[in-house]
Amino acid sequence: MLDLAEAQFLASAGISLILTAMNNADGTNGSVHLTGVTENRVVARVLDRCGLIPAPDVHASLDDLLGHPTTTDPTDGRT
Repeated sequence: MLDLAEAQFLASAGISLILTAMNNADGTNGSVHLTGVTENRVVARVLDRCGLIPAPDVHASLDDLLGHPTTTDPTDGRT
C-alpha cells in the first residue's frame, strides 16, 4: 500500500516503482494499492498521463481501501 496523499512530486523513479510492483516484476506476488491519489491533483495528473488511472487499486484514502466509511464527529468537526 502506497499512501500518496502528501506527495508533492512524482518522478519517473516513483512511476517505475509503482509499475514494477503492479506487474509483480520483482516476484512479490502481491497487490499494490494506491491511496491518497484522488485528492492529490499533482499525483493524479501524473498517474493519469501514464495510463495508471483508472486503475482498480486506486483509493481516495486508507479508510476507502479498507471499506470503512468515513464518519463525522459533530463535536470536533473532523472526519
